[in-house]
Amino acid sequence: VWKAIDNIGRDVAVKIFNPSGFFVSNEENREKTISKMLLNNAKLLALVDHPNVVKIYHITQIKHPEGQNIVDCIIMEYLDGITLQKTLETILSIDNTLRIGNSIIDGIEAIHKKNIIHNDLHANNIIISTNNVKIIDPRYDEISFVLLSSQTKEQKLKILKDENYDAVV
Repeated sequence: VWKAIDNIGRDVAVKIFNPSGFFVSNEENREKTISKMLLNNAKLLALVDHPNVVKIYHITQIKHPEGQNIVDCIIMEYLDGITLQKTLETILSIDNTLRIGNSIIDGIEAIHKKNIIHNDLHANNIIISTNNVKIIDPRYDEISFVLLSSQTKEQKLKILKDENYDAVV
């Protein structure tokens, strides 16, 4: 993740995706599949407008800052803080613990209200700043940002099977 300034003067975070780190079921169209996943996942996360969820501004392709190749990236709100993992290495007051916990719950609730599952929530995907707590970084792969729906369990399993996934019931 790189810090940058966007064209309207905001500090932003630029997350560059490494395609080798993605699982895709269709290796023949790997690049196209990954680009589609990134776009779809970012579109879903952009639907969530909540103070405890990182804001997504844009998805684009840029020249890699350390090379010449063009890479897919997501432009999002820059967060100046530390991970919950680091925060837990210190002693927290009860008030701070409750503030952090309630903020996480509020953020997850906002994500779920949009019928989305984060699917990679852990202490390194929560950023704590002086006056806010933000959920970041859903897992970007084909089945991670799962949309909740009124489909039956059997219908959902059929979708996973049709997409060549093994589902554990």
